[in-house]
Amino acid sequence: NSVMLSWNSSAEQCIDHYNITVTRNNMNPVDMISDTTSYVYPIDRGVEYCFTVSVVDGANRRGPDSMSQCLTAEVPEVPVIIPQPTNYPDDPDNLDDPVDVFIDIEQPDSSRPEVLKYIVIHDVNVSITPNTITFSSPTTTTTLTGAIRGSVYTIQVQPSNTLGTGNITSTTVAIPSVEPPPIITLMSPSMTMIMSTSTIPSEKTPDTESEGLGGGAIAGIVIAAIV
Repeated sequence: NSVMLSWNSSAEQCIDHYNITVTRNNMNPVDMISDTTSYVYPIDRGVEYCFTVSVVDGANRRGPDSMSQCLTAEVPEVPVIIPQPTNYPDDPDNLDDPVDVFIDIEQPDSSRPEVLKYIVIHDVNVSITPNTITFSSPTTTTTLTGAIRGSVYTIQVQPSNTLGTGNITSTTVAIPSVEPPPIITLMSPSMTMIMSTSTIPSEKTPDTESEGLGGGAIAGIVIAAIV
């Protein structure tokens, strides 16, 4: 697995190459060189990487670092929400009539790399094999048919991305024998807080930094994709 970095070209003159500095878990920075405005770097699962880019001219004078961009390559865990079963039959005494179980997966707010698909493993309606459903992101819902009233089932979900398959999130659902009454929720006024995010300036000041290379030489570094 690897991450592709890209950044804006420098407006400075006599640029020889770009210097990319990488730290793993805030330790042991490593410098690499690129003659273009992109670079592919290999990554390992569960490691935090931070990247900065600077320009170097023909006299080997190095400009200031760009803003730092960080990521942790991981497969996130995903919570599972199972509301009440649907399509209860009109006859409450006929417990053999199956009902449907609706599954809602809470997609992570952010993930590097992004979740590509979800794997649902269940024991609802064991007459259907295999009892595994796979669907692609951004879809996060599915319906399991054939649940019997008065039974308890186990639902497991695994997210998957380019790094592999994540940990299993497991939950149980008890199917009531009769359709439960609707839930009435009282809503009260609330205040929504909007938070913004920003990158963290790099504190590194190379010994070879030159005032001849302006601070705006690199507008920013972008983590383009994980492949």
